[in-house]
Amino acid sequence: VIQSYIATMAQEKHDLQLEDVQDYTSDYPPDYPGAEGAETKRRGLLCGLIMGNKKMTCLLALVFILVIAIVTILVVGADENAIEGFHQPLIIIDPSTLDASVTGPLMASLLAMYDRNGMDSTPLDPSSGDNTPQRRAFFWLAHENQNLDHSTKMARYALAVLYYSTNQVPTEFDEEPETWYVARRWLTKASYCEWHGIVCDAQGRVEALEMDRNFLTGVLPIELRILEDTLYSIDVADNGISMSEEDFDVFLNLVNLEEFFGDNNYLEYSEGLPPQMASLVNLEQLTMSYNLLGGELSADSVIPAMGQLTHIEMEANYFSGSIPDYIGEMEDLVYFYMRRNNFNGDLSFLEGGAMTTLFAMWLDGNDLTGTIPAQVGSLQNLASLSVSNTKLKGPIPAEIGDLLKLRRVWMYDNQLTGEIPLSLQKLDKLEVLELHNNNMSGSMPQGICDIFAGVDYDFKALTADCNGAVSCSRSCCTKCY
Repeated sequence: VIQSYIATMAQEKHDLQLEDVQDYTSDYPPDYPGAEGAETKRRGLLCGLIMGNKKMTCLLALVFILVIAIVTILVVGADENAIEGFHQPLIIIDPSTLDASVTGPLMASLLAMYDRNGMDSTPLDPSSGDNTPQRRAFFWLAHENQNLDHSTKMARYALAVLYYSTNQVPTEFDEEPETWYVARRWLTKASYCEWHGIVCDAQGRVEALEMDRNFLTGVLPIELRILEDTLYSIDVADNGISMSEEDFDVFLNLVNLEEFFGDNNYLEYSEGLPPQMASLVNLEQLTMSYNLLGGELSADSVIPAMGQLTHIEMEANYFSGSIPDYIGEMEDLVYFYMRRNNFNGDLSFLEGGAMTTLFAMWLDGNDLTGTIPAQVGSLQNLASLSVSNTKLKGPIPAEIGDLLKLRRVWMYDNQLTGEIPLSLQKLDKLEVLELHNNNMSGSMPQGICDIFAGVDYDFKALTADCNGAVSCSRSCCTKCY
């Protein structure tokens, strides 16, 4: 079931990237957070060199593969217990092989740690059986029995619980999951800083979990709280993690978390965002697209508690109702991606005019109603606007012409009326302006035609209903509808 779901989501994700490549991967101004233009241009130059020197490229590729193979053998092969290859079997320790002189003090130390952190130690109790992630992590830690300082030992325990909580754990969406795709060096005696996906700071403390696209299932364990002092980023996007209700307790104490990437999983909550996430007061980037989140955000207290947010991306969920007014009060918000939900309110949240740092806003694929407010002209840093495939009506406000940094605009498939504003001729950075499938009339302003005549951009698009009520020559519009 999950493989079929992941395949479908992967295709949708692929379509999303193809559709949006112009905004995610090219020509972002370097001073905007998350800009990736420079990296894309470097990749483009590299591709050009490869295409022009195919024979040399093949030779270099063979040499590179040989070098990687040799290094892998030397590094990974140096540890006889190292985990190699993909989808390696789960590591299970037989508790009957453990030394009681080790397990006794270790259990006491763990229980004291649970008590200090206010965590429920029931899953670590023998009465819970030997197959809980906590018991399995305890057995492994006792088995390796390294002479380590307390903090390191507790961090290894927390990561071991993560391993057993998300590795080949059946869920309602996947009853027979595979093991992690990559588990290089996990649960070896190597420093956890060498384990796949673990990023450490200069002092060897865990600061990031980069576990995206790795076949994780199950839940994120509350034991990640042990890492709370230094953990600032969690990336578990594109997995099969299934969480609801109390499973979100893992977020209660991660107050230093700045980034959470949870796209394309089974994160389920029906009343907005899980209330436990209100503890993430230092969060800057929140991405949870393609999940099972629903309900209204208008009464939600979670996002208002995240006072540092600059990036909200929760597309393709089931959120409904109006986009809350508090969104329009977020002065530091740079990216707002909420398309393909079930929002059915209007754009009145923009009327406060406070979102002066907003760079990209995509709300397409919702049932938005009403008109585009004139206050949209206050979004002085807006470069990318998508409100296509909604139910917006009325004229395009002339104030959009005040958005001098605007480059890409999608307003097709709506019920917009009136003429194309002459003020859009001031937008000399425009590369995309798609206005087709509306009820507009009049002519495409010549100044807009002149702007697009000088655009050197592979994805440039100027569309209108020029097979109908809008007059736009074939030499001006790139496509007529």
